[in-house]
Amino acid sequence: MVTSPIMGAALLGVAFGTLFFVSPSIQTYLIQLSPASADLLLSVHSSFIQLGLASGAAIGGLLIHTTATVAYNPWGAGLFLMIGLGFILLAFSKQKQAQIVSG
Repeated sequence: MVTSPIMGAALLGVAFGTLFFVSPSIQTYLIQLSPASADLLLSVHSSFIQLGLASGAAIGGLLIHTTATVAYNPWGAGLFLMIGLGFILLAFSKQKQAQIVSG
C-alpha cells in the first residue's frame, strides 16, 4: 500500500508512462499492416486508448461505489488485464495461421 503522495504520483506516472511508451511501436506495427489506411488505423488506435482509459475509470469508480473500498480495484484491473492478454494471444495466433495458409 502506498502511503506517500509522492510515491503514489511516481507510481501513477510509471503506469501512464508505460501506456504511452509502447504506443509508437504499436502505431508503427499498424502502419506496416496497411500503409494505405494508416490514418484510419492510427485514429482508431487512439480512440481505443481513450476508450480504455475511460472504461477503466468507470469500472474502478463502480467498484468503489459498490464496495465502499478500493481493495477490489487491483483484482478488477487484473481480470481485465487477463482478458486483454487473451485477446492479444488470439489475434497473434490468427495472424500466424493466416501467414501459414498464405505462405
